[in-house]
Amino acid sequence: MTTPVHMDINQTSSTMSFVMPSQYNKDNLPQPNDSNVKIKTISQEYVAVMKFGGYASENDIKTNSRKLENALKEASISYYGHFRFLGYNPPFQFIGRRNEIIVSVDWTNK
Repeated sequence: MTTPVHMDINQTSSTMSFVMPSQYNKDNLPQPNDSNVKIKTISQEYVAVMKFGGYASENDIKTNSRKLENALKEASISYYGHFRFLGYNPPFQFIGRRNEIIVSVDWTNK
């Protein structure tokens, strides 16, 4: 499995995405067996990140999303899109877990 695993959870839907190593592209990845799995390339973006540890509960994700949102507002940094959860560790890793909340930011004017 690749890391991080991206989770975009919002009011209407949820998606899970995986980052592929740079030697792969849409043309040389194995084709999925499930029609619900889509392979796509996303464009580069600037993101703001808040890191936190432990097992990430729904409450942890919401709390850290609010913290990141407040920090961006205090710094007058505009953001767009959904706040996303990134997980880096396998479920059986108990110590030293890394999680992040990210959101896209408008950095063109900085």
